[in-house]
Amino acid sequence: DTGFEVTDHIKISVYAGDETNAVLEKYKADICSDTLADSLEVKEGKGMTELDLNGETVKLALVKV
Repeated sequence: DTGFEVTDHIKISVYAGDETNAVLEKYKADICSDTLADSLEVKEGKGMTELDLNGETVKLALVKV
């Protein structure tokens, strides 16, 4: 359990390889709309969780705002 509620406002930070980062930037508005996020930043930062996405390392952080 992450402690998030459906009504929470969140900020997504995500960082991956160049190609994936370009796709994230291109579809930033759609991703925010689909996840109900206030913002999505494509940048590396502290406290990110590393995930394997089809063999690519993706770093992700979700923050309540």
